Amino acid sequence: LTGVPAISVPVGQDREGMPVGLHIMGRPWEEAGLLRMAHALEGVVERRAPAFHVSLLREGEIPAE
Repeated sequence: LTGVPAISVPVGQDREGMPVGLHIMGRPWEEAGLLRMAHALEGVVERRAPAFHVSLLREGEIPAE
């Protein structure tokens, strides 16, 4: 809409177990840089299921593509 690329990356949970995200904005036409940064952040941030989690898939089931 504005021509400014942005991405939100999950970075953990607060004290109540609610998910927290980091919103990153870049310069126009810098989508590749934002994707590299998001990929790097996802590699170092611990991922845990929230305290209340409902799986819509059966154990071991992989969704069809």
